[in-house]
Amino acid sequence: LSNSKKKFINIDKDTFFNLVNLCTGLYKPLRNFCNYSEFKLITKKNELKSGQKWTMPILLSVKNKIQLKRNEFYIIKYKEKIVGCVKFFEYFQINKKQFSRDVFHTNSYKHPGVKKIYSNKNYFIDGECFLLDKAIPRNKYFLKTLKLLSGHNKNILKSSVGFSTRNICHRGHEFIQDHLNKNFKNLFVIVIQSSANKYNPGLIFKSYEYLNKFKSRKNEIKIITIYLPLFFAGPREAFFQSKIISNIGIKRLLVGRDHAGVKNFYGKYDSQNIFSKLKGHNQKIVKVKEPLLCLKCHSIKFKDKNNLCKICKSKTKFVGINGVNVRKSLLRNNKSIIRLFLNNNLINFFNKNRGLIYK
Repeated sequence: LSNSKKKFINIDKDTFFNLVNLCTGLYKPLRNFCNYSEFKLITKKNELKSGQKWTMPILLSVKNKIQLKRNEFYIIKYKEKIVGCVKFFEYFQINKKQFSRDVFHTNSYKHPGVKKIYSNKNYFIDGECFLLDKAIPRNKYFLKTLKLLSGHNKNILKSSVGFSTRNICHRGHEFIQDHLNKNFKNLFVIVIQSSANKYNPGLIFKSYEYLNKFKSRKNEIKIITIYLPLFFAGPREAFFQSKIISNIGIKRLLVGRDHAGVKNFYGKYDSQNIFSKLKGHNQKIVKVKEPLLCLKCHSIKFKDKNNLCKICKSKTKFVGINGVNVRKSLLRNNKSIIRLFLNNNLINFFNKNRGLIYK
């Protein structure tokens, strides 16, 4: 960095997360922000030059096109702190309309991904990037992720499955995790930290640790974390997550209902179907149907062809358990609904930590 020019590049939180993931190896085989030819190949064919499947272009955007010299190094700053540098090659621009059609399958401004790409300036940098060691997040759960990535603790990865989430563990998630715990020795809950988390990530970690104390399981859940932008890309984002989880060394990834979904822009199981369409990936996928709550006995089952509850043995009405309904019930402090959606131990935990639930 001592030879870097005085001109510097400011980046936002999402770009910082991408820089961390590129330089630590979480985005292998991608090592640098995409150049224009890589951008086109990924958006059009869902692959890299090597032929490996890849669904999300990772771009280094800048607000203003400052004069940079080819093959010179320039400092990268995040929140006014030096976090790394980039060896500049060239600028390029993209067709935002075509990009939105290819990646989001829409040009509607109601889609947050479309809105985001159109709000950014159309200047992108092709270059080789570097990250300062001291800029790597020191969160203990992220350090566990990096240890797995570097090849430590290989034994616990032999029969492993990942469950990625940005939410607290409602009963639907708990039901799915119990299902996974019966079938795989090592279940990893991968808490995704983004710039738009609905819940305080620290509280999610603590709530899972708390649940581990009270939950009678064959094997205790292991908790790790990754820092990942919200791409709002539905199936493409689900596939992209699977590549990251595979790089960590976790053998399988749970892909459930509307994984990485955005409002009603994608079908309920589109994120599962993309894995059948894109061949050549080494990550195994575990698919499950939507978890449903019986309104008569309050038990949970996976959606099937009939309305028969296996517990109360009667035909009844079911309701889907999802993060939106859980958040609404918490915000409104609707205790009768919260009891249906959350484990009693977690209710006690959140009552004690009421002010910390939301960021």
